Amino acid sequence: MENCSEQIDIEKKKKYTWKGRYVSEKVYNNRVRMSKASKKIKRQTDEKEESSVVQGNRIVNFKVMMDHMICGFCKEKLSLEFMEKEHTIGLASILSIRCNACLKLNPVPTSNVRTSQLSKRPRYDINVQSALGALHAGLEYSQLENLFAVLDIPAPTAMSFKEHESLVGKAIEQVAKYSCDQAAL
Repeated sequence: MENCSEQIDIEKKKKYTWKGRYVSEKVYNNRVRMSKASKKIKRQTDEKEESSVVQGNRIVNFKVMMDHMICGFCKEKLSLEFMEKEHTIGLASILSIRCNACLKLNPVPTSNVRTSQLSKRPRYDINVQSALGALHAGLEYSQLENLFAVLDIPAPTAMSFKEHESLVGKAIEQVAKYSCDQAAL
């Protein structure tokens, strides 16, 4: 009888490990629950859903936009009058404009895009510039979001802003270190 109750006690005292470390059952169950929840949620990106009706204000680099306002198929000029939808990536937008001549849909970006050697993801200049400006002005995401709300400009997601802020912060640190090294010589 004693062996049976000991065996039950041993089964109740299971050892739980998380990433190679022993944790309590409560901690283990909490982490499993959080892990499952995070798998269900799509990774939030800076891309928002496409909208067919464009409302509000946008920050536009006219030079970039004008360079792309020519149909890629028939070389006719495009008109904003025939814009069908907008895809926002942070503060940048890609407008889908239908050519009046050949009726093909053309993507027209509102900002330059660059791909860094470190991360192969494209980065829009306006998103990097907004992170740099916020850093210089001492603004946090919530303050920047409030500013964009007043200006009626769709704000980038918090994750996108933090990503760009981190990228800009690393570059500033590198420049500061180089400057200090040069001053020491």
